[in-house]
Amino acid sequence: MQQLLAIPWHHGHPLQATQLQYRDPWGRWQNSGAAGAAASGYGMWSGSLSSAQYWTYGAASSDAVSKHWKVQGMQDTTGYSYGCGLQVTIKAPLMMVAVPQYDGKACENTRARTFDLRGSNASLDACRSACSARPSCIMFSGVWDNWCIGCNKPMNLVNNASSSAVAFAKQTTTTTTTATSTQSVTMTSTLSMTSTLTTTQAWPCQAGYYTLPRDGGTFSQYNDENANRGNCQSDYAAGVWSSKVTWSKLQIVYNSLRVNASDHTFAQLVAGSKMLLLGEARDCFGSGSKRGKFVIDLRGTPFAVAGTSGCSVVGPAGTVISESCSQWTVYGWEAAANLMCTDSNQLCTMSCGGSSGGCNLASGYLQLSVLHAALFAEQCGQFTSTMTSTRMATMTSTLTTTPTGTATVTSTWSPSSTATITSTLTTTPTWTASMTSTWGLTSTVTTIYVTTTTTSTQTATIMSTWSGTSTLAAIHVTTTTTSTRTATMTSAASTVSVASTLTTTHVTAQ
Repeated sequence: MQQLLAIPWHHGHPLQATQLQYRDPWGRWQNSGAAGAAASGYGMWSGSLSSAQYWTYGAASSDAVSKHWKVQGMQDTTGYSYGCGLQVTIKAPLMMVAVPQYDGKACENTRARTFDLRGSNASLDACRSACSARPSCIMFSGVWDNWCIGCNKPMNLVNNASSSAVAFAKQTTTTTTTATSTQSVTMTSTLSMTSTLTTTQAWPCQAGYYTLPRDGGTFSQYNDENANRGNCQSDYAAGVWSSKVTWSKLQIVYNSLRVNASDHTFAQLVAGSKMLLLGEARDCFGSGSKRGKFVIDLRGTPFAVAGTSGCSVVGPAGTVISESCSQWTVYGWEAAANLMCTDSNQLCTMSCGGSSGGCNLASGYLQLSVLHAALFAEQCGQFTSTMTSTRMATMTSTLTTTPTGTATVTSTWSPSSTATITSTLTTTPTWTASMTSTWGLTSTVTTIYVTTTTTSTQTATIMSTWSGTSTLAAIHVTTTTTSTRTATMTSAASTVSVASTLTTTHVTAQ
Protein backbone atom coordinates (compact mmCIF):
# COMPACT_ATOMS: atom_id res chain seq x y z
CA MET A 1 0.00 0.00 0.00
CA GLN A 2 1.54 3.30 -1.11
CA GLN A 3 -1.26 5.76 -0.19
CA LEU A 4 -4.92 5.83 0.90
CA LEU A 5 -7.17 8.92 0.75
CA ALA A 6 -10.59 9.06 2.48
CA ILE A 7 -12.59 11.63 0.41
CA PRO A 8 -15.11 13.93 2.24
CA TRP A 9 -18.45 15.21 0.91
CA HIS A 10 -17.62 18.84 1.71
CA HIS A 11 -16.06 21.20 4.27
CA GLY A 12 -18.90 20.74 6.74
CA HIS A 13 -18.24 17.00 7.22
CA PRO A 14 -14.56 16.39 8.06
CA LEU A 15 -13.30 12.80 8.07
CA GLN A 16 -10.95 11.00 10.44
CA ALA A 17 -9.93 7.39 11.26
CA THR A 18 -7.84 5.47 13.81
CA GLN A 19 -5.76 2.82 12.05
CA LEU A 20 -4.98 1.25 8.65
CA GLN A 21 -4.67 -2.55 8.98
CA TYR A 22 -3.81 -5.54 6.76
CA ARG A 23 -4.36 -9.28 7.11
CA ASP A 24 -1.10 -11.24 7.42
CA PRO A 25 -0.43 -14.71 5.88
CA TRP A 26 -1.78 -16.35 9.08
CA GLY A 27 -5.13 -14.53 8.89
CA ARG A 28 -4.42 -12.04 11.68
CA TRP A 29 -5.15 -8.31 11.33
CA GLN A 30 -1.99 -6.24 11.87
CA ASN A 31 -1.18 -2.51 12.07
CA SER A 32 0.27 -1.44 8.70
CA GLY A 33 2.66 1.07 10.23
CA ALA A 34 1.19 3.89 8.10
CA ALA A 35 0.49 7.10 10.05
CA GLY A 36 -2.90 8.76 9.54
CA ALA A 37 -3.16 12.55 9.10
CA ALA A 38 -5.69 15.19 8.09
CA ALA A 39 -5.27 17.07 4.78
CA SER A 40 -7.29 19.90 3.20
CA GLY A 41 -8.85 19.93 -0.25
CA TYR A 42 -12.11 20.20 -2.16
CA GLY A 43 -14.84 17.71 -1.29
CA MET A 44 -16.87 15.90 -3.90
CA TRP A 45 -19.90 18.25 -3.57
CA SER A 46 -19.78 20.95 -6.25
CA GLY A 47 -20.22 23.68 -3.59
CA SER A 48 -17.40 22.42 -1.39
CA LEU A 49 -14.74 24.82 -0.18
CA SER A 50 -11.05 23.95 -0.34
CA SER A 51 -10.99 23.46 3.46
CA ALA A 52 -12.77 20.10 3.34
CA GLN A 53 -10.89 17.63 5.59
CA TYR A 54 -9.54 14.49 3.92
CA TRP A 55 -8.01 11.68 5.99
CA THR A 56 -4.79 10.26 4.51
CA TYR A 57 -2.40 7.37 5.09
CA GLY A 58 1.12 7.25 3.62
CA ALA A 59 3.11 4.19 2.61
CA ALA A 60 2.69 1.06 4.74
CA SER A 61 5.73 -0.73 6.19
CA SER A 62 7.67 -3.10 3.92
CA ASP A 63 6.30 -6.12 5.86
CA ALA A 64 2.69 -5.08 5.18
CA VAL A 65 1.96 -7.11 2.05
CA SER A 66 -1.58 -8.44 1.64
CA LYS A 67 -4.67 -8.62 -0.57
CA HIS A 68 -6.88 -7.64 2.39
CA TRP A 69 -6.94 -4.17 3.99
CA LYS A 70 -9.32 -2.25 6.26
CA VAL A 71 -9.58 1.21 7.87
CA GLN A 72 -10.49 1.17 11.56
CA GLY A 73 -12.62 3.93 13.11
CA MET A 74 -13.48 5.84 9.91
CA GLN A 75 -16.10 8.51 10.75
CA ASP A 76 -17.59 11.90 9.92
CA THR A 77 -16.65 13.98 12.99
CA THR A 78 -20.02 15.79 12.95
CA GLY A 79 -21.75 12.52 13.83
CA TYR A 80 -23.21 11.96 10.41
CA SER A 81 -22.02 9.30 7.96
CA TYR A 82 -21.08 11.42 5.00
CA GLY A 83 -18.07 10.26 3.03
CA CYS A 84 -17.48 9.79 -0.66
CA GLY A 85 -15.12 6.83 -0.85
CA LEU A 86 -11.45 5.95 -0.90
CA GLN A 87 -8.68 6.51 -3.41
CA VAL A 88 -5.97 3.83 -3.10
CA THR A 89 -2.50 3.64 -4.65
CA ILE A 90 -0.76 0.27 -4.41
CA LYS A 91 2.51 -1.26 -5.49
CA ALA A 92 2.19 -4.77 -6.85
CA PRO A 93 4.20 -7.29 -4.76
CA LEU A 94 7.07 -9.16 -6.33
CA MET A 95 5.95 -12.37 -8.00
CA MET A 96 7.51 -15.63 -6.90
CA VAL A 97 8.64 -18.00 -9.65
CA ALA A 98 9.79 -21.61 -9.46
CA VAL A 99 13.58 -22.13 -9.68
CA PRO A 100 14.06 -25.91 -10.22
CA GLN A 101 17.87 -25.57 -10.12
CA TYR A 102 17.53 -24.87 -6.36
CA ASP A 103 15.09 -27.73 -5.58
CA GLY A 104 16.34 -29.89 -2.71
CA LYS A 105 18.62 -27.12 -1.42
CA ALA A 106 18.62 -24.94 1.69
CA CYS A 107 20.18 -21.79 3.18
CA GLU A 108 23.91 -22.19 3.83
CA ASN A 109 23.45 -21.46 7.59
CA THR A 110 20.90 -20.13 10.09
CA ARG A 111 22.15 -16.52 9.68
CA ALA A 112 21.02 -16.65 6.04
CA ARG A 113 17.42 -17.47 7.05
CA THR A 114 14.75 -14.74 6.83
CA PHE A 115 11.72 -16.76 8.03
CA ASP A 116 10.83 -20.29 9.13
CA LEU A 117 7.20 -21.52 8.87
CA ARG A 118 6.05 -24.92 10.12
CA GLY A 119 2.99 -27.20 9.85
CA SER A 120 -0.25 -25.73 8.53
CA ASN A 121 1.34 -22.25 8.47
CA ALA A 122 3.70 -23.46 5.72
CA SER A 123 1.23 -23.43 2.81
CA LEU A 124 2.60 -22.38 -0.57
CA ASP A 125 0.61 -19.11 -0.47
CA ALA A 126 1.77 -18.31 3.07
CA CYS A 127 5.40 -19.00 2.16
CA ARG A 128 5.14 -16.81 -0.96
CA SER A 129 3.64 -13.98 1.08
CA ALA A 130 6.28 -14.30 3.82
CA CYS A 131 9.14 -14.00 1.33
CA SER A 132 7.47 -11.21 -0.64
CA ALA A 133 6.93 -9.24 2.59
CA ARG A 134 10.62 -9.30 3.53
CA PRO A 135 13.03 -7.22 1.40
CA SER A 136 15.95 -9.38 2.55
CA CYS A 137 14.29 -12.62 1.34
CA ILE A 138 15.31 -13.51 -2.23
CA MET A 139 14.15 -17.15 -2.36
CA PHE A 140 12.66 -19.95 -0.27
CA SER A 141 12.25 -23.71 -0.35
CA GLY A 142 9.91 -26.07 1.44
CA VAL A 143 7.62 -29.06 1.63
CA TRP A 144 4.19 -27.45 1.68
CA ASP A 145 2.07 -27.83 4.85
CA ASN A 146 5.19 -29.22 6.54
CA TRP A 147 7.83 -26.48 6.48
CA CYS A 148 9.33 -23.67 4.43
CA ILE A 149 12.39 -21.45 5.04
CA GLY A 150 13.37 -18.17 3.36
CA CYS A 151 16.96 -17.21 2.51
CA ASN A 152 18.75 -13.88 1.99
CA LYS A 153 21.21 -15.34 -0.53
CA PRO A 154 21.18 -18.10 -3.17
CA MET A 155 20.77 -21.55 -1.61
CA ASN A 156 23.91 -23.69 -2.02
CA LEU A 157 23.52 -26.30 0.73
CA VAL A 158 22.18 -29.69 -0.44
CA ASN A 159 19.27 -30.61 1.86
CA ASN A 160 19.87 -34.32 2.36
CA ALA A 161 17.06 -34.49 4.93
CA SER A 162 14.41 -33.12 2.52
CA SER A 163 15.51 -33.78 -1.04
CA SER A 164 11.91 -33.24 -2.25
CA ALA A 165 11.90 -29.57 -1.18
CA VAL A 166 10.71 -27.20 -3.95
CA ALA A 167 12.31 -23.74 -4.41
CA PHE A 168 10.84 -20.37 -5.44
CA ALA A 169 12.57 -16.99 -5.96
CA LYS A 170 11.44 -13.39 -6.27
CA GLN A 171 10.86 -12.33 -9.84
CA THR A 172 12.91 -9.22 -10.53
CA THR A 173 10.25 -7.36 -12.54
CA THR A 174 7.74 -5.01 -10.87
CA THR A 175 5.52 -2.48 -12.66
CA THR A 176 3.10 0.18 -11.34
CA THR A 177 1.46 3.11 -13.15
CA THR A 178 -1.68 5.26 -12.88
CA ALA A 179 -1.58 6.78 -16.37
CA THR A 180 -4.93 7.32 -18.12
CA SER A 181 -3.58 7.71 -21.63
CA THR A 182 -1.40 5.67 -23.97
CA GLN A 183 2.13 6.88 -24.65
CA SER A 184 5.34 5.24 -25.79
CA VAL A 185 8.93 5.98 -24.87
CA THR A 186 11.69 4.32 -26.90
CA MET A 187 15.18 4.00 -25.46
CA THR A 188 18.37 2.83 -27.08
CA SER A 189 21.43 2.21 -24.93
CA THR A 190 24.80 0.56 -25.30
CA LEU A 191 25.94 -1.92 -22.70
CA SER A 192 29.58 -2.61 -21.94
CA MET A 193 29.88 -5.89 -20.07
CA THR A 194 33.02 -6.90 -18.18
CA SER A 195 33.56 -10.24 -16.47
CA THR A 196 36.49 -11.09 -14.21
CA LEU A 197 37.60 -14.48 -12.91
CA THR A 198 40.29 -14.65 -10.22
CA THR A 199 41.61 -17.96 -8.92
CA THR A 200 44.32 -18.76 -6.39
CA GLN A 201 45.77 -22.26 -6.12
CA ALA A 202 48.55 -24.17 -4.45
CA TRP A 203 50.15 -27.01 -6.38
CA PRO A 204 51.71 -30.03 -4.57
CA CYS A 205 51.62 -28.20 -1.21
CA GLN A 206 47.85 -28.53 -0.82
CA ALA A 207 46.20 -27.61 2.50
CA GLY A 208 49.60 -27.00 4.13
CA TYR A 209 50.82 -30.62 3.79
CA TYR A 210 53.90 -31.58 1.82
CA THR A 211 54.11 -35.15 0.46
CA LEU A 212 57.48 -36.75 1.23
CA PRO A 213 59.12 -38.56 -1.71
CA ARG A 214 60.23 -41.47 0.53
CA ASP A 215 57.16 -42.80 2.35
CA GLY A 216 58.29 -44.20 5.71
CA GLY A 217 61.79 -42.75 5.43
CA THR A 218 60.95 -40.17 8.13
CA PHE A 219 60.25 -41.80 11.52
CA SER A 220 60.62 -41.54 15.32
CA GLN A 221 61.48 -44.63 17.42
CA TYR A 222 62.00 -45.69 21.05
CA ASN A 223 64.13 -48.75 22.02
CA ASP A 224 62.86 -51.33 24.53
CA GLU A 225 66.15 -53.15 25.30
CA ASN A 226 66.70 -53.44 29.07
CA ALA A 227 63.60 -51.28 29.70
CA ASN A 228 61.78 -53.87 31.80
CA ARG A 229 63.21 -52.49 35.04
CA GLY A 230 62.81 -49.74 37.62
CA ASN A 231 60.84 -46.64 36.62
CA CYS A 232 60.75 -47.86 32.99
CA GLN A 233 58.92 -51.08 33.82
CA SER A 234 55.30 -49.80 33.62
CA ASP A 235 55.85 -48.21 30.18
CA TYR A 236 57.56 -51.41 29.06
CA ALA A 237 54.46 -53.41 30.00
CA ALA A 238 52.26 -50.92 28.14
CA GLY A 239 54.31 -51.24 24.93
CA VAL A 240 55.58 -47.64 25.03
CA TRP A 241 59.28 -48.50 24.69
CA SER A 242 58.73 -50.48 21.45
CA SER A 243 56.87 -47.60 19.71
CA LYS A 244 57.69 -46.44 16.16
CA VAL A 245 55.82 -43.83 14.08
CA THR A 246 56.34 -43.00 10.37
CA TRP A 247 55.22 -39.94 8.35
CA SER A 248 54.14 -39.73 4.68
CA LYS A 249 53.30 -35.97 4.72
CA LEU A 250 54.47 -33.10 6.91
CA GLN A 251 52.31 -30.16 8.00
CA ILE A 252 54.35 -27.11 6.95
CA VAL A 253 53.49 -23.45 7.62
CA TYR A 254 54.95 -22.12 4.37
CA ASN A 255 55.48 -18.49 5.35
CA SER A 256 57.58 -19.51 8.40
CA LEU A 257 58.83 -22.91 7.13
CA ARG A 258 57.90 -24.59 10.41
CA VAL A 259 56.79 -28.23 10.69
CA ASN A 260 54.27 -29.04 13.42
CA ALA A 261 55.94 -31.86 15.38
CA SER A 262 52.68 -32.98 17.04
CA ASP A 263 50.59 -33.31 13.86
CA HIS A 264 49.71 -36.95 13.14
CA THR A 265 47.28 -36.45 10.23
CA PHE A 266 49.54 -38.42 7.89
CA ALA A 267 51.46 -40.39 10.54
CA GLN A 268 51.22 -44.14 11.16
CA LEU A 269 51.96 -46.08 14.35
CA VAL A 270 53.79 -49.14 13.00
CA ALA A 271 54.92 -50.60 16.35
CA GLY A 272 54.21 -50.21 20.06
CA SER A 273 51.48 -48.12 21.67
CA LYS A 274 52.51 -44.43 21.69
CA MET A 275 52.13 -41.84 18.87
CA LEU A 276 55.57 -40.30 19.12
CA LEU A 277 56.37 -36.72 18.12
CA LEU A 278 58.28 -35.91 14.98
CA GLY A 279 62.02 -35.73 15.85
CA GLU A 280 61.69 -37.71 19.11
CA ALA A 281 63.76 -40.69 20.38
CA ARG A 282 64.34 -42.41 23.75
CA ASP A 283 65.61 -45.54 25.51
CA CYS A 284 66.15 -46.95 29.03
CA PHE A 285 69.14 -49.18 28.35
CA GLY A 286 71.67 -47.53 30.65
CA SER A 287 74.09 -44.67 31.24
CA GLY A 288 75.20 -42.95 28.00
CA SER A 289 73.09 -45.28 25.82
CA LYS A 290 71.86 -43.97 22.42
CA ARG A 291 69.58 -46.79 21.14
CA GLY A 292 66.49 -44.59 20.50
CA LYS A 293 66.52 -43.08 17.01
CA PHE A 294 64.71 -40.72 14.63
CA VAL A 295 65.31 -39.91 10.96
CA ILE A 296 64.15 -36.85 8.99
CA ASP A 297 64.55 -37.50 5.26
CA LEU A 298 63.89 -34.45 3.03
CA ARG A 299 65.82 -35.64 -0.01
CA GLY A 300 63.94 -34.84 -3.24
CA THR A 301 62.18 -31.85 -1.65
CA PRO A 302 63.13 -28.12 -1.74
CA PHE A 303 63.72 -28.18 2.04
CA ALA A 304 66.56 -28.81 4.49
CA VAL A 305 66.74 -28.95 8.28
CA ALA A 306 67.84 -25.51 9.54
CA GLY A 307 70.83 -25.20 11.86
CA THR A 308 74.00 -27.16 12.50
CA SER A 309 74.72 -30.48 10.75
CA GLY A 310 75.86 -32.26 13.91
CA CYS A 311 76.22 -32.18 17.69
CA SER A 312 76.72 -34.55 20.67
CA VAL A 313 75.68 -34.56 24.33
CA VAL A 314 76.83 -36.99 27.07
CA GLY A 315 75.41 -36.56 30.57
CA PRO A 316 77.52 -37.43 33.62
CA ALA A 317 76.73 -40.68 35.41
CA GLY A 318 74.24 -40.36 38.23
CA THR A 319 72.73 -37.05 37.03
CA VAL A 320 69.58 -35.74 35.28
CA ILE A 321 70.38 -33.37 32.41
CA SER A 322 68.55 -31.02 30.03
CA GLU A 323 70.93 -29.73 27.38
CA SER A 324 70.57 -28.29 23.85
CA CYS A 325 71.77 -29.99 20.69
CA SER A 326 70.87 -27.89 17.59
CA GLN A 327 67.02 -27.67 17.55
CA TRP A 328 66.65 -30.47 20.15
CA THR A 329 66.70 -30.83 23.93
CA VAL A 330 68.52 -33.89 25.34
CA TYR A 331 66.96 -34.80 28.69
CA GLY A 332 66.73 -37.47 31.40
CA TRP A 333 68.76 -39.67 33.72
CA GLU A 334 72.31 -40.22 32.48
CA ALA A 335 71.11 -39.11 29.01
CA ALA A 336 73.20 -38.92 25.82
CA ALA A 337 72.58 -38.07 22.14
CA ASN A 338 74.33 -37.69 18.80
CA LEU A 339 72.97 -35.71 15.76
CA MET A 340 74.38 -36.20 12.27
CA CYS A 341 73.01 -34.51 9.10
CA THR A 342 74.20 -35.21 5.53
CA ASP A 343 73.10 -34.30 1.99
CA SER A 344 73.18 -30.55 2.79
CA ASN A 345 71.08 -31.16 5.93
CA GLN A 346 68.33 -32.96 3.99
CA LEU A 347 68.96 -36.27 5.79
CA CYS A 348 69.28 -36.01 9.59
CA THR A 349 69.64 -38.93 12.04
CA MET A 350 69.74 -38.55 15.81
CA SER A 351 70.38 -41.35 18.35
CA CYS A 352 69.23 -40.68 21.91
CA GLY A 353 68.85 -42.55 25.23
CA GLY A 354 70.23 -43.14 28.69
CA SER A 355 68.97 -44.68 31.91
CA SER A 356 65.54 -43.31 30.89
CA GLY A 357 66.76 -40.51 28.63
CA GLY A 358 65.82 -39.10 25.26
CA CYS A 359 65.51 -36.09 22.96
CA ASN A 360 62.75 -33.98 21.36
CA LEU A 361 62.33 -30.69 19.51
CA ALA A 362 62.83 -27.82 21.96
CA SER A 363 60.21 -25.50 20.34
CA GLY A 364 57.61 -28.12 19.45
CA TYR A 365 58.29 -27.58 15.75
CA LEU A 366 60.99 -28.43 13.23
CA GLN A 367 62.50 -25.34 11.57
CA LEU A 368 63.23 -25.81 7.86
CA SER A 369 65.11 -23.72 5.29
CA VAL A 370 64.71 -23.59 1.50
CA LEU A 371 67.61 -25.38 -0.14
CA HIS A 372 66.32 -25.33 -3.75
CA ALA A 373 64.48 -22.03 -4.41
CA ALA A 374 63.40 -22.88 -7.97
CA LEU A 375 61.90 -26.21 -6.88
CA PHE A 376 60.11 -24.50 -3.98
CA ALA A 377 58.61 -21.90 -6.36
CA GLU A 378 57.53 -24.62 -8.77
CA GLN A 379 55.98 -26.90 -6.15
CA CYS A 380 54.72 -24.57 -3.45
CA GLY A 381 54.40 -21.09 -4.99
CA GLN A 382 50.96 -19.53 -4.94
CA PHE A 383 49.66 -18.24 -8.25
CA THR A 384 46.82 -15.88 -9.03
CA SER A 385 45.15 -15.90 -12.46
CA THR A 386 42.89 -13.01 -13.45
CA MET A 387 40.88 -13.07 -16.68
CA THR A 388 38.92 -10.03 -17.86
CA SER A 389 36.67 -9.80 -20.90
CA THR A 390 34.61 -6.97 -22.39
CA ARG A 391 31.60 -7.37 -24.69
CA MET A 392 29.64 -4.55 -26.33
CA ALA A 393 25.94 -4.88 -27.14
CA THR A 394 22.97 -2.62 -27.83
CA MET A 395 19.60 -2.76 -26.09
CA THR A 396 16.47 -1.07 -27.49
CA SER A 397 13.44 -0.89 -25.14
CA THR A 398 9.91 0.48 -25.73
CA LEU A 399 7.68 1.37 -22.76
CA THR A 400 3.91 1.47 -23.39
CA THR A 401 1.38 2.58 -20.76
CA THR A 402 -2.35 1.97 -21.24
CA PRO A 403 -5.58 3.38 -19.71
CA THR A 404 -5.99 0.18 -17.68
CA GLY A 405 -3.03 1.05 -15.49
CA THR A 406 -0.54 -1.41 -16.92
CA ALA A 407 2.86 -0.86 -18.43
CA THR A 408 4.68 -3.02 -20.97
CA VAL A 409 8.35 -2.94 -21.83
CA THR A 410 9.58 -4.59 -25.01
CA SER A 411 13.34 -4.95 -25.39
CA THR A 412 15.58 -6.21 -28.16
CA TRP A 413 19.24 -7.12 -27.62
CA SER A 414 21.85 -6.97 -30.38
CA PRO A 415 25.31 -8.45 -29.78
CA SER A 416 27.86 -6.42 -31.68
CA SER A 417 31.36 -7.71 -30.90
CA THR A 418 33.61 -10.51 -29.79
CA ALA A 419 35.66 -10.47 -26.62
CA THR A 420 39.29 -10.90 -25.65
CA ILE A 421 40.51 -12.29 -22.35
CA THR A 422 43.95 -11.43 -21.03
CA SER A 423 45.16 -13.77 -18.28
CA THR A 424 48.05 -12.93 -16.00
CA LEU A 425 49.77 -15.75 -14.13
CA THR A 426 51.97 -14.75 -11.19
CA THR A 427 53.90 -17.24 -9.07
CA THR A 428 55.80 -16.58 -5.90
CA PRO A 429 58.39 -16.30 -4.55
CA THR A 430 60.83 -16.45 -7.46
CA TRP A 431 59.32 -15.86 -10.89
CA THR A 432 56.50 -14.33 -12.91
CA ALA A 433 54.92 -15.52 -16.17
CA SER A 434 52.11 -14.10 -18.29
CA MET A 435 49.78 -15.57 -20.88
CA THR A 436 47.27 -14.08 -23.33
CA SER A 437 44.40 -15.96 -24.92
CA THR A 438 41.28 -15.24 -26.97
CA TRP A 439 37.71 -15.78 -25.89
CA GLY A 440 35.57 -16.94 -28.82
CA LEU A 441 31.91 -17.85 -29.21
CA THR A 442 32.34 -21.65 -29.28
CA SER A 443 32.66 -23.28 -25.91
CA THR A 444 33.00 -26.11 -23.47
CA VAL A 445 31.47 -24.16 -20.64
CA THR A 446 31.70 -24.45 -16.87
CA THR A 447 30.82 -21.92 -14.26
CA ILE A 448 32.02 -18.36 -14.37
CA TYR A 449 29.07 -16.07 -13.53
CA VAL A 450 29.07 -12.62 -15.10
CA THR A 451 26.68 -9.93 -13.85
CA THR A 452 26.59 -6.53 -15.54
CA THR A 453 24.34 -3.54 -14.81
CA THR A 454 23.33 -0.64 -17.03
CA THR A 455 20.81 2.08 -16.17
CA SER A 456 18.84 4.24 -18.63
CA THR A 457 16.45 7.02 -17.61
CA GLN A 458 13.86 8.61 -19.90
CA THR A 459 11.22 11.20 -19.01
CA ALA A 460 7.84 11.61 -20.71
CA THR A 461 5.13 14.16 -19.90
CA ILE A 462 1.48 13.12 -20.29
CA MET A 463 -1.49 15.49 -19.94
CA SER A 464 -4.78 13.89 -18.83
CA THR A 465 -8.13 14.82 -17.26
CA TRP A 466 -9.49 13.34 -14.02
CA SER A 467 -12.37 14.51 -11.75
CA GLY A 468 -10.37 17.69 -11.48
CA THR A 469 -7.46 18.56 -13.74
CA SER A 470 -4.07 17.05 -13.08
CA THR A 471 -0.77 16.59 -14.83
CA LEU A 472 0.97 13.23 -14.89
CA ALA A 473 4.65 13.96 -15.40
CA ALA A 474 7.96 12.20 -15.21
CA ILE A 475 7.46 8.56 -16.00
CA HIS A 476 10.89 7.31 -14.93
CA VAL A 477 11.94 4.12 -16.60
CA THR A 478 14.85 2.36 -14.95
CA THR A 479 16.19 -0.70 -16.72
CA THR A 480 18.77 -3.01 -15.20
CA THR A 481 20.06 -5.59 -17.64
CA THR A 482 22.52 -8.45 -17.31
CA SER A 483 23.21 -10.29 -20.54
CA THR A 484 23.45 -14.05 -21.03
CA ARG A 485 26.41 -15.21 -23.08
CA THR A 486 28.44 -18.39 -23.21
CA ALA A 487 32.01 -18.65 -24.40
CA THR A 488 35.33 -20.47 -23.85
CA MET A 489 38.86 -19.32 -23.12
CA THR A 490 41.49 -21.97 -23.82
CA SER A 491 45.13 -21.36 -22.97
CA ALA A 492 48.23 -23.53 -22.75
CA ALA A 493 47.58 -24.04 -19.06
CA SER A 494 43.83 -24.62 -18.83
CA THR A 495 40.36 -24.47 -20.32
CA VAL A 496 38.26 -21.73 -18.74
CA SER A 497 34.51 -21.70 -19.26
CA VAL A 498 32.17 -18.75 -18.89
CA ALA A 499 28.45 -18.74 -18.19
CA SER A 500 26.68 -15.48 -17.42
CA THR A 501 23.13 -14.85 -16.28
CA LEU A 502 20.66 -12.26 -17.66
CA THR A 503 18.38 -10.52 -15.18
CA THR A 504 16.18 -7.62 -16.32
CA THR A 505 14.25 -5.28 -14.02
CA HIS A 506 11.79 -2.67 -15.35
CA VAL A 507 10.28 -0.24 -12.82
CA THR A 508 7.72 2.35 -13.88
CA ALA A 509 6.40 4.81 -11.30
CA GLN A 510 4.34 8.01 -11.25
